[in-house]
Amino acid sequence: LPPHSVEGVAVDNSTLLPALSNARVIKTADELELLRLANTVSSHAHIQVIRQTKIGGWEYKSAASFEDACYACGLRFQAYIPIVGAGADSAYLHYTANDQELLDGQLLLIDAGAEAAGYASDITRTWPVNGVFSSQQLDVYNAVLATQTASLEMYRPGGNYTDIQHETSRVMLRELLAIGLVYGNVDSLF
Repeated sequence: LPPHSVEGVAVDNSTLLPALSNARVIKTADELELLRLANTVSSHAHIQVIRQTKIGGWEYKSAASFEDACYACGLRFQAYIPIVGAGADSAYLHYTANDQELLDGQLLLIDAGAEAAGYASDITRTWPVNGVFSSQQLDVYNAVLATQTASLEMYRPGGNYTDIQHETSRVMLRELLAIGLVYGNVDSLF
């Protein structure tokens, strides 16, 4: 039997998948309020961690500070294990060791979000441990910010996610080409 199947029970994926997809897209007023709560609390938690970041701190202490800020606002659960990485650790997808010291010149990345009654926040932010971006760090930060801004402007009711994702990738490539981190042209790289 395939995983998650029950002998003698047929599952009609042709009906189930569209129903589940619609339930994920269309939200009631109460669901929207829970999402706003999770995002507001998570945003404040990120700000608390940014303010507390210092050279000689630790990734795990930053994670604990994030969780503490959420807990203090009544949200006891995280949507997923917080990803807190400094320096090279910030480049690992889904890094969760969170066990390294924060050093001068490093960037600190936190990908974390609180959960409110099953509704999740997912926020990622990156900032310099010492409070000041190097020129190259600032170039990359601005490239990502420009890409995010362009991406958000593309989202409209009825928009096609795949088209937006492709255009967002093209914008990021243009930004990285402009600061010299990749070489070639957008068409050859995409």
